[in-house]
Amino acid sequence: MRIILCDDDTAFTQVFEKRLLTVFKKYGITPEIVSAHTGVEALREITRRPTDVLFLDIDMPEKDGFSVTAFRSRKSCQPCR
Repeated sequence: MRIILCDDDTAFTQVFEKRLLTVFKKYGITPEIVSAHTGVEALREITRRPTDVLFLDIDMPEKDGFSVTAFRSRKSCQPCR
């Protein structure tokens, strides 16, 4: 399972990543979690490899979560699995 966390607040992404890992560990799942700090970084990661879950901040510099979602919807990223 591949998860992308996108938020311009680095401290938040670190805390959220730890909590996600704790939850998934209870179910025996070890996800690959990728942190992105801008919408541009998130788009790069989305197009680089299939992604199962995407958490987006809606208020970021460059591209916000809405822009990333719109791009994802238009491009369809070749069904992400």
